[in-house]
Amino acid sequence: MEFLSKVLVVDESKLFRKFMQVLLAPYSESVVAVADGRDACARLAEHPDISLVLSDVGRRDGDGFAILSFVRERAEPRPGVVLLTAHPRDEEAQRAIQLGALGYLSKPTTLHAIRRACSGRTEIARRPPLRAKRPSVGTALLIEPAAQHAPLAFEIHDLSVSGAFLETQGPVPVGTELSLALVLDGETLEVRARVVRIQEPSWANVAGVGVRFEELSDATRRALDACIERAAGAH
Repeated sequence: MEFLSKVLVVDESKLFRKFMQVLLAPYSESVVAVADGRDACARLAEHPDISLVLSDVGRRDGDGFAILSFVRERAEPRPGVVLLTAHPRDEEAQRAIQLGALGYLSKPTTLHAIRRACSGRTEIARRPPLRAKRPSVGTALLIEPAAQHAPLAFEIHDLSVSGAFLETQGPVPVGTELSLALVLDGETLEVRARVVRIQEPSWANVAGVGVRFEELSDATRRALDACIERAAGAH
């Protein structure tokens, strides 16, 4: 991936902004992250050397298409724009490309997908390539208070009463605290977790993080243990 001068990330999810900063930091001079379109337009006006904008599509104060239109109205040189969404739709993807977006990607995204979009090869959201991995035992939804967006969802692997491995498609900093809703066999359990290790992607492994559950109540621990036993019995 070629070196970028500055990158602007626009997403109301604080964790996703941090996720993108970690992902892009080695490949850019700086990564500026803001929560809304108003701040995004202000930063674009302040920093004409921003070369790439990564913006969530569905926004409470408008959407990524409004930011895309704002960029198109600027004089050259304009930054490239990649739109991101947790719920990709074909008609939305077509609209994004017709309006000049470099790509329309699923959240959470990967460095590889961003690189392809920036290289001039139009990138549209699709399922990630299959890699060898243990079967998923459920889904972890990221809980963010007062958030208006659809929650980020991660596949759960290697689940135990002490923690799990989450397939995140990219690194999340060690030490990050997460509030999660674990959807397991039709049951939903809310837990607090902390990232304790990072697994980088490779030909054999998906990218993700190991998390440790913290301060589980006795009731949650029993319910989690029962879900794990049922999953083991099913396999």
